[in-house]
Amino acid sequence: MKLNPSIIRQKRQDKRTGILLILALLGCLGCHVDGDAASGYPWGRDLGDFLGSPARLVWVQDGGDNKDVFAQGDQLRLMGLDTGDGLGERVILAGPGNFYRPIISPDGSQVVFSDQQAHQAEVVDWSGKNRRRLGPGVAVAVWRDPETGTDWVVLGRDPVEGGGPTFQRLVRITLNSPHREEALW
Repeated sequence: MKLNPSIIRQKRQDKRTGILLILALLGCLGCHVDGDAASGYPWGRDLGDFLGSPARLVWVQDGGDNKDVFAQGDQLRLMGLDTGDGLGERVILAGPGNFYRPIISPDGSQVVFSDQQAHQAEVVDWSGKNRRRLGPGVAVAVWRDPETGTDWVVLGRDPVEGGGPTFQRLVRITLNSPHREEALW
């Protein structure tokens, strides 16, 4: 299976635009604080209302000096928010550790992330339990095949030096049976 480089560039552009929109949305929602702020839930319900259904978000929080903006250090923790359970933000993995590019599984039950220092992709249940390795590389996407229902994780391997999150090879593995691997690029 060959990927057209122009499609990859367009998808990167679309992804960047989507990320900017999400950040802008979160910034706007973070400015709105109402009565829920006292309960530690300043904007979660507003986000769920905006989306029309409950939503889950994941992010990495720096537990050190708050200067690790590229998630390269080992003083990080994996955080989550479920707008549907009323519990507000919570720690999924306390660390300290390296948690990079967290991605929620298509059904919302798991979080895929990478350890940049160990060059390993991992997955953990939303509850923080059942942490396990998926394989070498950086998780760059999670996708559910609509025909088979199989959840795939795309891993970037052989990073390009100085190229940011750019890789010479892409492979996909099944989320729940990571021994099954297919080359994409």
